[in-house]
Amino acid sequence: MSTMRVTKRGSGAVLLLVALLLTAVLAGCGSGTEATTTTAAVTDTTTTAATGTTTAPAGGPATGTPYKIGLLTTLSGPVAFLGKDIADTTKMEVDRINAEGGIDGHPIELVVEDDGMDPGKAVAALTKLAQDKDVLAITGLTITALEPAVRPVAEREKVPFVILSPTLPDLRARGDKYVFNISANEMNNAYSILQILKAKGVTKAVGITANAPLSVVTLNEVKKEAAAEGITLSILPDAIDTNAVDVTPQVTKLKELVEKEGAQAVVSTVWPTQVGAMVKTLRQLGSEVPVVTDAVAADNSFLAMGGDEINGISMPGVKTLVADALPDSDPQKPVVLAFRDRYQAKFNMIPGAMAAGAYDELQIIVNALKVSGPDRDKLRDALEQTTNYVGAIGVFSYTPTDHEGVAVGNFALLEIKNKKFELMK
Repeated sequence: MSTMRVTKRGSGAVLLLVALLLTAVLAGCGSGTEATTTTAAVTDTTTTAATGTTTAPAGGPATGTPYKIGLLTTLSGPVAFLGKDIADTTKMEVDRINAEGGIDGHPIELVVEDDGMDPGKAVAALTKLAQDKDVLAITGLTITALEPAVRPVAEREKVPFVILSPTLPDLRARGDKYVFNISANEMNNAYSILQILKAKGVTKAVGITANAPLSVVTLNEVKKEAAAEGITLSILPDAIDTNAVDVTPQVTKLKELVEKEGAQAVVSTVWPTQVGAMVKTLRQLGSEVPVVTDAVAADNSFLAMGGDEINGISMPGVKTLVADALPDSDPQKPVVLAFRDRYQAKFNMIPGAMAAGAYDELQIIVNALKVSGPDRDKLRDALEQTTNYVGAIGVFSYTPTDHEGVAVGNFALLEIKNKKFELMK
């Protein structure tokens, strides 16, 4: 195991179709912004921001002065279903928290804005939220491609901004003071993909990527980390365009590379919307080589995108998808089960990466507010002092030099069988 994989932090879950938004899909999407407000409250047994100790929720509904939290997410455009899941989950948890006493008696008031999957609209919406001085923190961002535009707004307005979208290395290097991530970066994906390859006894693999920054960075990280473990990964030079409908040309070359290298597995960071077509084409060309993809595919929406061809695909993913199969020794199991049961009771489905991320974003802010009270700078400091928060995605600890929070290794290792996620044996 290399030093990088042990010491770097990023996110234990992932989130999934978040990566869908790194490319030209941004062009021409979304229409105006819309704002709504709702009041609610937060969590079951929780972890305090600074110490990681647990506290029981207060009884009875919250009646004090509301604490405003902004939710900026994608509610229009081709992947509005992602933002809807985040908004629905956040509202569900806010209602629960408020009913249980809120934050020391203060109900949460949720102020919702649509980023329209457009940088200009995202900046305008975030500015609107940030300039309302009663908004103590903002959360909900899912689109990595929007980060370069909106991060400077949070820094300028000095508003804590907890985001779900993965962050690329150049953004991490800026050392933003007010922005905190909870999502799966390339290091978390690479570490867990490598564990799958090792479990399968793979010594030679080939890789294929989408022509998008996060996809490329992730596959290159897998290659580097695999080399440290004696596993060879040869990457196909021809990336799949994120808007491509026909993937046959690249998959034909992929099959040829598999045969040339004697590869025992394919590692894919191709868009989740294209993975099924890629695997189906590979099988039609006569190759039965196992396929391992990254955590962006670990969501229920991925299961609906393909037919039987997705069976057998392995990937890292959030533990909510396999909550019952987790060992009792897993510290996340009680949290994951409680959240899974609430979500399933309300929405009649198992929560995936988006929902798990929404839960953790909100809960981390709530725990910090219990320490800071309604003061943005004190809240920022309390977020940075979060230690051993046990969430649905992973176990988080932030520091002044690490605003990603989750140590590598928090993913579950999953395999699709009968179009369902199962914990790899």
